[in-house]
Amino acid sequence: MPLILILDDRATNRSIFARLASVIEDDVTVEVFGDPFDALEWLEGNRVDLVITDFRMPGMDGAEFTRRFRALPGGAAAPVLVVTAHDDRSFRVRALDAGATDFLQSPIDHFELVTRARNLLALGRGRPEVAVPVAAPAAPR
Repeated sequence: MPLILILDDRATNRSIFARLASVIEDDVTVEVFGDPFDALEWLEGNRVDLVITDFRMPGMDGAEFTRRFRALPGGAAAPVLVVTAHDDRSFRVRALDAGATDFLQSPIDHFELVTRARNLLALGRGRPEVAVPVAAPAAPR
C-alpha cells in the first residue's frame, strides 16, 4: 500500500493534492502537512513512497525541505515531486540540486499530477528493467 506525503502551507492546495493522491492507485494512504518542520519530524519515524511538496513555504522552502528529507534514513529512495508557481529556472535548479525528482508548474493540471505521481511511484518501487531480446540461436546446418 503506497504512502504519499503531501506538504503545502495552503490548506486549499493540501486538500486538492490529497484528493488527487487518493486516486493514483488503490489503497493509497496520504499524510498531509502544512508545516515542513512537522513533516520532517514525522518522517523521522515513517517511510514514504512519494513526497509531493510546494516550493514556496514560510520558514523553509521546498529545496531545503528536500535536502533535509534526503538526509533522513530512507529519504534517499523516495521520489520527490516539487510543485512551484515559479517559472524561473533557478528555482528548479535549486530543487534539483537538493534532490528533487520531478516538477510541476502551478497552477497544476490535475491529470498531469496523477499521471506523474503514478509514474514516480513505479520508479520508486524499482520497476523491473525491460528485458533485452536475445537473438535466437542459429539453426543447425
